[in-house]
Amino acid sequence: MLRREDARLLTGGGQYVSDLNAPGLLVAAILRSPHAHARIRSADLSAARACPGVLLALSGGDLAEVLPLPDASANSTQRWLSRVKPRLQYPRQRALALDEVHYVGQPEAVAVAHDRYAAEDALDVMEIEYEPLPAAFDLLESAAPGAALAHEELSDNLLFEFRLQKGEAPEAPHRLKRRFRSRRNAAVPMEGRGALAIPDVRTGALTLYSGCQQPHLLRRWEKRRLSRGRAGDLPGSPAGPAREVGRGPAREPTGYEPGARPDCRRYRCV
Repeated sequence: MLRREDARLLTGGGQYVSDLNAPGLLVAAILRSPHAHARIRSADLSAARACPGVLLALSGGDLAEVLPLPDASANSTQRWLSRVKPRLQYPRQRALALDEVHYVGQPEAVAVAHDRYAAEDALDVMEIEYEPLPAAFDLLESAAPGAALAHEELSDNLLFEFRLQKGEAPEAPHRLKRRFRSRRNAAVPMEGRGALAIPDVRTGALTLYSGCQQPHLLRRWEKRRLSRGRAGDLPGSPAGPAREVGRGPAREPTGYEPGARPDCRRYRCV
């Protein structure tokens, strides 16, 4: 089957989030955790807020009651949940880490500036004090009883488990039991994660451009989030309809989505 999208991408006709522009465009850069597990003792962003060109710098404490992430089980249909009956336990997810970081790269602070350079410079002067906590780095070790907990409010590190059975296995003449190991898989898209949000102060609507293969689901999540907690009290918070522009039915495709960026992530919330 011939590929139909290559000509546009190979001749420079592709469109990515960084190609988009809007009047008064501001850029956000995110500070990420260098620790696999640590308690945040303090966060001093005063130097970042004083940097030239920086308009705003926020930590997890500033967003403690704003924009909570949807429950990850929202990806699953009720029909599937009722039939399979999986074991599910999800930690509280926030746009920015509040008291602890649970993996390397977890967002914990953000700087908003007139350009990318100023935003990145502000990250360099943020002072975060950590208290390292025990972490389990091996997959099997993290699932064993007594392993260091990634989230102390959970009983163990097993977030999701389900069993499927076809036929009457106990009566089968032969049984086969094997353990399979798979290499870690990391997708590397042509465009990294990014989003452009354009609020309309006249109508209260929000247009969100994002490299995402589930624009309709993301629109539902964002509208739900913006209507909860203090989000409606934030300056410029949209109260009207939300419009998600991404890969798929949207007329303005943004980037190429091979499956690495399908769902709702923290950077979109911020």
